[in-house]
Amino acid sequence: MAGITIEQANEHLAAWLACDLAVSDSQEYRVGKRTYTKVDAIEVRKNLNYWQGWVNRLTPGRTRIRRAVPLG
Repeated sequence: MAGITIEQANEHLAAWLACDLAVSDSQEYRVGKRTYTKVDAIEVRKNLNYWQGWVNRLTPGRTRIRRAVPLG
């Protein structure tokens, strides 16, 4: 998806966070035409990670660490 803005990424992330909260409380949550339940927790988590990645990429001045190796 090209052209995603930080506002769009935050909006999607907020929707998936709400979905995660509802599903973790054994409720159903609808995103578009799809209804998610506790059985779909893995898919919900994947979407959370996806949109969190976009928010991280689009946030100005955000430092990313790809891999940290302990010294010693």
